[in-house]
Amino acid sequence: MTNKTIAMHKRVRQVFKAGMWLAAIVLALAVTFYGALLLINRSDRPPSATVLQFQQFKRSLPVVADADNGYVLLMGLPAPKGDDPRTLGKQRIVAIQRYLAANDAAVMPHLPDPTENLQASRSAAVRHLAGACRKPEKACIDALEAKPAAAKEWLANEGWRLDRYSSLLASTAWREILPADDRIAFPSYTQLLDGQMLHLIKAYALASEGDAATVRSLLEADIRFWRLQLEHADTLISKMIAASGLQRHFAFSNRILGKLGPGKALAAIPAQWRAPLSQAERSMLRAFMGEWGYTVSVIRNLKRNAARNEKSELSMAWLGEQSMVRLLQPQDSSNRYAEKLASASAEMLVSYPQVAALAAKARAPKQQQFKFPYSAYNAFGSILIAAGKWDYARYGYRVADLEGIRRASLLSVQLRSSGAPESQLAQRLNTANLRNPYDDKPFTWDVKSHAIVFVGLDARNGGRTAIAY
Repeated sequence: MTNKTIAMHKRVRQVFKAGMWLAAIVLALAVTFYGALLLINRSDRPPSATVLQFQQFKRSLPVVADADNGYVLLMGLPAPKGDDPRTLGKQRIVAIQRYLAANDAAVMPHLPDPTENLQASRSAAVRHLAGACRKPEKACIDALEAKPAAAKEWLANEGWRLDRYSSLLASTAWREILPADDRIAFPSYTQLLDGQMLHLIKAYALASEGDAATVRSLLEADIRFWRLQLEHADTLISKMIAASGLQRHFAFSNRILGKLGPGKALAAIPAQWRAPLSQAERSMLRAFMGEWGYTVSVIRNLKRNAARNEKSELSMAWLGEQSMVRLLQPQDSSNRYAEKLASASAEMLVSYPQVAALAAKARAPKQQQFKFPYSAYNAFGSILIAAGKWDYARYGYRVADLEGIRRASLLSVQLRSSGAPESQLAQRLNTANLRNPYDDKPFTWDVKSHAIVFVGLDARNGGRTAIAY
């Protein structure tokens, strides 16, 4: 071995030794840093005042009898034809409550859903109509006018679904009695909205026959139910489904009332069309409490599942999970999330012009939309809670816009019933008492679409809602 080779081997050993020392130092620093984080995160926080208020609110809600509670019937809507949906709804709720009490990690089984079988049993004409009625109301109305026999067939063959929806509309209370948890299945909101579609098609058919009294009764029952759900929704998805149900109600009801003609339309306007949205209906707090409970459940389940896996085989995935979860403080995360949602809810309960001002401020360009949550305490929870910081106001905007949609829909029926020609509508809108709630400016007339236009805060479709004239 030459001197040159010996010197090269010595340099390699020196580099390797230095690398080993460097790796040891880095590892020691990492262990020390992680140890310091564990020390900082040795205990969780107590529940905050806002969390205690949330919990007290939930405990103070009055007991609602199953026979009065529309949510129980909603839970049983997937029951096959011939079965009692309310009985099945009760059974499903009891099963889920027992499942959660047992703390079982298995996935909750889903109830049978007859939707696929219905699709196969429908005629081509009914399938075409059902597909059209999942689109904006104009497509559905056009399909109804083109083939009225398909509507009669649909109502005749699926009258049992319409009966279930009618029973739901007769509910006097709405209470989502299931505990918020990420392991439970949501109700069949699709079948709920399908039931509404059948209900509105029935009203349209009766309007074609000039039956104003029955039309008014059907529309009154529909809007009463959706406003009940909007006010008492205990989850964010339920609140948004109620908002969607009301948007569809106004869009289709405007067409239905137009079918009655000027002489009967005014008399058939539901009383609740004339009632502005209440603060309780606009409030997002109760729905946000459900969102809070659901998210906190996800966080607690992360912590619990990691504890179950403590004795699992060593792997990088296991090491990453255990390292992160040990820096997660469920109660502190719960406190932070509750504060965030309570603040977002409070912002939505100001006047309509103030809501519009807040929306404009939130949408103004910013140099930095997201700041990394540097926090040694509850580092993992800080990141989880900070994610989606901008999301929640948009749900409040969607609900607030309902007041503008209500006003524009009512004004459309009133002007149409007065016999106002389209050539005068721009002027009539300028002098009308019903105006945009956000700026008190008149609604606009769109000559091309023959519609009264309300521009709200919902970012979908630029906030534009066109009410057919």
